Amino acid sequence: MMKSAISRGLIAAGLLAAITSSALAQNGAATITPARAGILSWQGLYVGLGAGFGLGRSIQNYQRAGGHGTAAVAPSGFHGSLSIGYNHLFNASVLVGLEADIGLMGLRQDDKEVFDGHVWKPAFGPLWGTLRARAGWLMLDNLLLYVTGGAALMQTDNWTLGNTTPESSWDGKLRTGWVAGAGVEYALGGKWTVKAEYLFMDFGMHRGLSQNLEPYWFKDQVHLFRIGFTRRF
Repeated sequence: MMKSAISRGLIAAGLLAAITSSALAQNGAATITPARAGILSWQGLYVGLGAGFGLGRSIQNYQRAGGHGTAAVAPSGFHGSLSIGYNHLFNASVLVGLEADIGLMGLRQDDKEVFDGHVWKPAFGPLWGTLRARAGWLMLDNLLLYVTGGAALMQTDNWTLGNTTPESSWDGKLRTGWVAGAGVEYALGGKWTVKAEYLFMDFGMHRGLSQNLEPYWFKDQVHLFRIGFTRRF
């Protein structure tokens, strides 16, 4: 399942970059005129720092004696990350690139009683990261609108304590999935930009068996909202 999730994310990132590149290649790479030479500062290597708020959703199903049913929680909290990427300008207005980030998050929710007395302790983090393609349009020389997508990873610590220990379920591994989002980035001058970005991460379904050999599953998703600063080289 982990290989499948990584493959889906990387294929999505590759397709995003390939489709954009193919469409632009039909018209050839336009020459950037000296009058707009300032936009050359968008091209090249960059590093960044970002922080924001995250809202998660975890759904659990536990099957016992005909089915305890399904319950959901919404852990939330703050996150921060470091990023590195590369931009390539195809012409005066179209940019594609690749970006990777690694960060820490602390998405939590108070213990919640579910089913017939099981206590759910949900938590996302601390480790998370992405590897994404970006494709954007320079609305102005200093204003970029973009979409992004690729592969994601996140550490989870989701578990429910049953009425007895053998009834407990756990989802506590480094999960992989896919990510998609969009953002706006503004050039402040010199080599600095500021951006606002939204990312949606989906980590699919993860199944398990309690010590009583009763099946359960978790589904985990996260909405990330962040602002950040980047410096180009």
